[in-house]
Amino acid sequence: MNSIITKNGFYSAALMIVLFALPLLFIGIPEPGDFWTSEVVGYASILLCLVFVFLGMKQYRDAEGGFISYWKAVKVGLLIAIFPAIAFGLYNLLYVEVIDPDFMTKYADYIASERSAGKTAEEAAAIKKAVLSEQEAFQNPAIQFVVMFLTVFIMGIVVSLVSAFFVKKP
Repeated sequence: MNSIITKNGFYSAALMIVLFALPLLFIGIPEPGDFWTSEVVGYASILLCLVFVFLGMKQYRDAEGGFISYWKAVKVGLLIAIFPAIAFGLYNLLYVEVIDPDFMTKYADYIASERSAGKTAEEAAAIKKAVLSEQEAFQNPAIQFVVMFLTVFIMGIVVSLVSAFFVKKP
C-alpha cells in the first residue's frame, strides 16, 4: 500500500509543480487583470493533479485482489492527496516570498477593486480596509502554507469521496 500511495502522491505533486511552473516560464508573472483567469486555470490544474487519487485507489484495489471497501479507498485517496497539498503549500511560499514578492499587495488591490465595483466611496473605503486586514494575516508564511495546503486537501477530500464510490468493490 505504501508504495502505491507514495508513487501516486509524488506523481500528483510533480504534476502540480509542473502545471504551476510552466505558465511562469512561458507567460511570466500574471498581471492583476489576469488574476481571475489564473484562478480558474489554477483550480482546473489542481483537479487534474488529483486524478492520481483515483488512479492510486484503483491500483490499490487491483493489488488487493480486486476488492476494496469504500472507506479504505477514501483513506488511500486522502493519503495520496496529502502529497500535492504539501507541494502546493510549498510552491505558494516560494512564489509569494521569492518569485513575486509583490503578489500579496497586487492581489489585495485587485480584490478590493473587484469588491468595490458599484459601491459608494464610503463602502469602497471599508472594503479596502477589510481586504488590507486580510492581507496582513497572509503575510505570515505559516498561514499562507496552511491555506494553500487546505485548498488542495479539501479538493482532495471531495475527489476521494467521489472516486471511492466508483472504485469500491466489497
